[in-house]
Amino acid sequence: MTSPIKLLAIDIDGTLQNSRHEMSERAEKLLKVAVAQGVLVVLATGKARPACLDIIQRAGIVAPLICMEGAVTYKIDGTIRYQHVLNPDIARQIITFAEDRGYMLLASSGERIFMRAHSARVNELLAKYRESAAEVVGPLQNILDDIPINKLLAFKDGQSIKPLSWQLKNQLNGSVKLTPVMLDTGLQIMPPNVSKGTALKSLMKDLKLSREQVVAIGDAENDLEMFAAVGISVAMGNARQHIKDAAKHVVAHCDEDGVAEAIERFVLQSQEIILEAEKQS
Repeated sequence: MTSPIKLLAIDIDGTLQNSRHEMSERAEKLLKVAVAQGVLVVLATGKARPACLDIIQRAGIVAPLICMEGAVTYKIDGTIRYQHVLNPDIARQIITFAEDRGYMLLASSGERIFMRAHSARVNELLAKYRESAAEVVGPLQNILDDIPINKLLAFKDGQSIKPLSWQLKNQLNGSVKLTPVMLDTGLQIMPPNVSKGTALKSLMKDLKLSREQVVAIGDAENDLEMFAAVGISVAMGNARQHIKDAAKHVVAHCDEDGVAEAIERFVLQSQEIILEAEKQS
């Protein structure tokens, strides 16, 4: 029996991967079954493309890829389908303002990450999330005219970024999108009107898919626009309550394989398929 679901959009951290940043064997096998049934499995993540390649290979995913919260979408062959970049003058203003107040900045461009000076702690954090090591380039302001920047990340020793977010919001008047990440210890700065949801809607339009044919699974603030774009939205048990309230369905915690539960219930929708997958495990 072929599932009527044609596309599964799935977040990675806290969703497809557990709190140890691992994908379970059960989830991997169910994704393979979904792919074999003709479902497009689209990873939708804040990560850059290199951090997704292991999952893509393990699960046999052959589908477009939404990275950096929708700032960059890749075709199946790995080439860029489209991308959004920050205005260099605005990026320069943000970097200078944040650094003057003791914040550290990372700048992302496609598959590359840049920082002002070497930081072992930052590279440990990037490795933890399977991101590429950052390239040390000196003042980030100096690369803005030559390298398109898709997003900035600001943080300061695990402190709340709410003050910086408030200050930038007042200064920039909607010219960027500000999103708290890393449990409110990091501030993600993106071009305006960019999200996983807008990228997903663009894909759905190109593929001529209706909302009812698409499932989205996630756990965080940056998944809300994706939930609003699809017919079946699923929040993880580890999500905050307002994320759960925004979804049509809630499954178990990421450490209890809630993502596998979601794939079984809302994507495969056939007990025969699920049983066959379990036999292979």
